[in-house]
Amino acid sequence: AQPRLSSETLAYAGLLATTLMWASAFIAGKVVLREMEPLTVGALRHTIAGLALLPLALRQPPSVLALRSVALPLAVMVLSSGVLYPWLF
Repeated sequence: AQPRLSSETLAYAGLLATTLMWASAFIAGKVVLREMEPLTVGALRHTIAGLALLPLALRQPPSVLALRSVALPLAVMVLSSGVLYPWLF
């Protein structure tokens, strides 16, 4: 049997993977923008992210009460990371 990794090790591995993916996204973005229009790239990026997150969203049935409690923070996140950040960048 293989030894199990501790939750701390998995957390650090996840943080490392996230950091590497985040950093490589800027490089990949510059390469892709040479070939495609920015709006097309943004639409594809959000579509891929939505498809990647869809299995997580389908794990639990939606709750209107839970949706209301996160609506404002979600709107702020969308505005800041999906609209303001790319516009200012």
